[in-house]
Order: sequence, then C-alpha cells, then structure tokens
Amino acid sequence: RFTKKDSSASIAPSPFSVVAFRYAPAGITHEAADDVNRRLLETINAEGTAFISHAQVRGRYTLRVAIGSLRTERRHLEGFVRTFREAVRKV
Repeated sequence: RFTKKDSSASIAPSPFSVVAFRYAPAGITHEAADDVNRRLLETINAEGTAFISHAQVRGRYTLRVAIGSLRTERRHLEGFVRTFREAVRKV
C-alpha cells in the first residue's frame, strides 16, 4: 500500500483493475512531477519485474498499474510497491 511517505496518491476512481496514481513530492511543480513520473515509468519497466502504463488525468502525467488477474496475491502488490520505492530512489 502506498503511504504518505511515498508522496503518491491515487488520483482517479478505480472501479476496475487499473489503478491510476501519481508521484508528487512536496516542493516541486506539477511540470517537474510530470517529468519524474515519466522517468519512474521508464525505470520500472526497464527493471522488468513489473509493467506499468500512463495516461493524462486532468492534464497531468499519471501512472497506471493493472492488478486484475485472478492469480494476483498480496505478495505481488507488495512487490510492486517495493519496485516503485526503489525506482523513486533512483530517479
């Protein structure tokens, strides 16, 4: 689960299996956060342990992760959050 310490939040309703979220640490502009989110997507996808996509939500670059497989377990979600946090440290 993302927490406030991750500086991330879900920014759109997720009635299905796709969760839209955005990394937006305090003290940076929306444009700078857009750039950071682009680099996060590239870093996470290059790692190869997860694949995420993006969309524009309310004009901002937003990350998306699909978690709808029947075989998805808590450990997979926790692994994604670890991957995300590692990517944040790299960018």
